[in-house]
Amino acid sequence: MKKIIRILSVSAFFIAVFAVGKIYAQQEPQISTGEVQTDTQTQAVAPVVTMPLQSKELSGYYVQNSVKLAKDVNFFIADSTKTFYSVLTRSKKGSLISAEPNFKDKFAVVIALRPSVSLNAIKINGISVAGTDVYVDYEVISKGDSGVGYFVSNSKVLEIAKPNPITNVIFISSGVISSTMPFGKRGANSPVSVADLTTNFTGTFSGSIPSASGSGVFITLTLNPDFTYSMKQTYTASSDKAFESSGNWMPSADLSYFTLDYDKDASSQVMFYFTDKNTIEKLDVNGEKIVSDNNYKLKR
Repeated sequence: MKKIIRILSVSAFFIAVFAVGKIYAQQEPQISTGEVQTDTQTQAVAPVVTMPLQSKELSGYYVQNSVKLAKDVNFFIADSTKTFYSVLTRSKKGSLISAEPNFKDKFAVVIALRPSVSLNAIKINGISVAGTDVYVDYEVISKGDSGVGYFVSNSKVLEIAKPNPITNVIFISSGVISSTMPFGKRGANSPVSVADLTTNFTGTFSGSIPSASGSGVFITLTLNPDFTYSMKQTYTASSDKAFESSGNWMPSADLSYFTLDYDKDASSQVMFYFTDKNTIEKLDVNGEKIVSDNNYKLKR
């Protein structure tokens, strides 16, 4: 296949220094030249290093009937048990079911064909990582008419070792990009790379947010590019009741949010989402956005 690749970011530095994960290789790195193909143009790129990722097919899982398959070929990403079962259902034959992924260091992708009267198979040609992007190279193989009077469908469920960081999953077929999907909780304004994060998303953020006591707390939080932080919390009801702290912070695998004191007990950790370059939003203990009319945002 023609390799679709991107220039590697400084993610290698991020991985080495903070030990947030590793790339699982099946073989030695490969140096490759190729062309980046899109639906509208072909663009030559310089030689870069690409790395295959460990993966395996999961059996006994099927796309739920309630999931809409709008296109001939549909793609889904699951980075948690919740999202996994929002798309898939288990076979009633327990002996046929593979263990679900350990979402701490793996994730799942689903390629699903829209039902048709034809028999089609999905073949995976390779899964690799370049920079912060994971590429899934697949093809749909036609096996002719099913010979039955009802619609049939097919799907492929894959467990993939999760590189760190990871920003997008890109599905390609015959050297052409079929779909580019953001990984995890990423939004349109999330950092695009570790370099972008440390350059444009660090600094001092401040604002008032609700507190457990109900009086509110004014927070001044400084994120340093070397992944250290300092924070001052002053409670609204008592200006002399202030607390200062410092430590280390770490971005999530998808670079969409970060955790203060990631290297300490979970009860000490606090998570914030990168709303954009100038705004962060406090998350709940599960890393989810807090559903409330109150403001949980700090601004730079």
